[in-house]
Amino acid sequence: MSDLGCSDGHIHEDARGNNDWIRSVALLADTEIVTSGSDDKTIKIWDAVTGTYTKTDA
Repeated sequence: MSDLGCSDGHIHEDARGNNDWIRSVALLADTEIVTSGSDDKTIKIWDAVTGTYTKTDA
């Protein structure tokens, strides 16, 4: 994932890292953080600028 492309409200790249269907995505206001919630019961945290995966919470 190189660029989430969130500036126009659409994700342009695959959010690789989740092991099942992604059911929710949130862009945190006034930050550069995107989260994704998956059927694999994890929340992935991404850097919205670089598209870099940073952390998993279960």
